[in-house]
Amino acid sequence: MSGILGPTRPIGVTVVAALVWIGAVMDVVAGILVFALLGAPELAEEYGGTGGLVSLAIASILFGVAAFIVGFGLLAGNPVARLAITVLELFSIGISVWHFAIDPNAVWSELVSILIAIAIVGLLWVGDAGRWFRQLAPDEPDDPKLR
Repeated sequence: MSGILGPTRPIGVTVVAALVWIGAVMDVVAGILVFALLGAPELAEEYGGTGGLVSLAIASILFGVAAFIVGFGLLAGNPVARLAITVLELFSIGISVWHFAIDPNAVWSELVSILIAIAIVGLLWVGDAGRWFRQLAPDEPDDPKLR
């Protein structure tokens, strides 16, 4: 379906942007909480000392801020934003597999994380989303020679 200004954004892309923003906020909050836990020696030891915790906190906050910004690109139909989120989600899947490998008790939380990442990638690359990111109306042919 086409809007007045061009193709209408598929609901799946809007859902993905919302999920990205929720995850981004969670990353920023997690980073802030890690900063708050710097005084816990057992946690610091687990992450290679206080420096490891500080690095983790900063990375989490930066990752969250970057993902939040990229979410706006998804809503605008920016193909670079779609690729960036895809790479981040594939990285997230890798981290989940690694986390499960070192902590088998995390199987369910990591499985949920993996399934959400797969859903996000699927919603961005399958069906109407592909046409949206190429700025094609649903009735517009994919082949530029036919337009």
